[in-house]
Amino acid sequence: MIALLFMVLPVLGLPLIDGSAFLPGIDSRLSTGFLQEPDAYAADNPLPLPADLPLTQGKLKVFRRALATYTYRDSALAFASEMNVFTGYEQMLAEDDNYGFQYTGLRFRGRLNRNFSMQCRFWSGEFFGDLDAAAGSELIDSWYKTQESILILDNLSADMTWRSRKLGLSLGRGKFQVGNSISGSIILSDQVNDYGYLLAEGKLGKFSISLLHGSLVPDSTSVETGFPSFDTHNYPDKYVALHQLSYSPTDRLTLFGGETIVYGNRSLDVNYLLPVAFWRITEHNLRDRDDVLIYVGSTFETTRNTTLYFQIALDEMSPERFFSNWWGNKYALQGGLSKGFRLLDPSLAEPARLTFEATAVRPWTYTHYMNTSMYSHDGRTLGYTKGSNLLDLSTELNLPLPLRLSFDAGFSFCRQGSYGSDWRESYLNAYAGQASTDATADWFQGDITNTFSFLGAISYQPFDCLRIKGGLKSTKIEDWKHELSLSFQFSY
Repeated sequence: MIALLFMVLPVLGLPLIDGSAFLPGIDSRLSTGFLQEPDAYAADNPLPLPADLPLTQGKLKVFRRALATYTYRDSALAFASEMNVFTGYEQMLAEDDNYGFQYTGLRFRGRLNRNFSMQCRFWSGEFFGDLDAAAGSELIDSWYKTQESILILDNLSADMTWRSRKLGLSLGRGKFQVGNSISGSIILSDQVNDYGYLLAEGKLGKFSISLLHGSLVPDSTSVETGFPSFDTHNYPDKYVALHQLSYSPTDRLTLFGGETIVYGNRSLDVNYLLPVAFWRITEHNLRDRDDVLIYVGSTFETTRNTTLYFQIALDEMSPERFFSNWWGNKYALQGGLSKGFRLLDPSLAEPARLTFEATAVRPWTYTHYMNTSMYSHDGRTLGYTKGSNLLDLSTELNLPLPLRLSFDAGFSFCRQGSYGSDWRESYLNAYAGQASTDATADWFQGDITNTFSFLGAISYQPFDCLRIKGGLKSTKIEDWKHELSLSFQFSY
């Protein structure tokens, strides 16, 4: 009977529920290498549960379709697991410098019965060549060390998840994008290092609620003793919390709103574990020391393959001065149109996609005066990755091709003023203690920079175990700068 049950019920592939707040329908697929891509292996290749084993028997296979697999079944349990090894190389060639990165990693995933899953992926690698140029790699988003003529870097993500069609609970280490976007989320960015988190989501009819609580790394240490060996490792506690309520009156329309909180210099605050509460008021009653961001948004599928989306994030505001240039009007606006279409070969599994997006961020958005409450994680912003005091126009084309090829290209124009454009700046220093007055901040105030960016990449997968990618990245502020990339990854 149990064997029949496991054969009939579908296998859930994702650790997130359908329509999850942490699984945007539209995100960027542009990257110069494979490690920058989200690890979608578990979602694209869900593990089947064993239905052909005799009861109370396990089976270990080595060097079959993976490095190792193990399955087990008895009258109450069905377990399947798989381990893969992967290795790869990325070469970057710029006009004045170049560097390479070689890495090796392991991926493990397992499933217990229909609802419980676990997975882990880690890799370690070495940069060599021009290490000053390598230090600017997108892969370096946290710890690294230099040893002789190489730069050493590693990374790990993992989760344990219980999930049904309507409820999901996870303990893990990862990162998430909230809201549709191709240029970077204005709500919560995934262009940071992974962090530990607790996640819960539930659906009830047309409503769903999501809760995230994560452990962050501050951007600097606290000097307490004067001994460098201690103070350089004395990082205070820092956390991020997010909750969101979504409403889908129809299959094509979703409305959502939520809050994010960044706080620290104290232990985990249970106030921010309450999913149904107004955290802004909670923060007031905690002495108004945390960084609060309120957001709302919507997604509307006008046709089967056309999606309109919009979101606004309010970092701080005064209703009576919202349409003025008061410096405290800190907010971000983002909207886009994404169109899917069939091109070249209608039999391809995925349609092509073309997306247009506009983003506007007011000066001083995402800034905060306390290290443990900055909207950031380990030296990178959790907000819009390009900063503040800007207008950004972006477009991206994702084009599946025959013969296991794909082409992705994106172009953007960003106009940005230097005043209040960096999340690391303190507005208390800028306004010399007059932050609560009628001081102003205008759009594009300061020195104006116009940045044109292009990124194109073509990927080829000749075999299931081998992927190859070549790319071109070009940026113009005053003069054009170009960077070529070539990557391959082998997995088994």
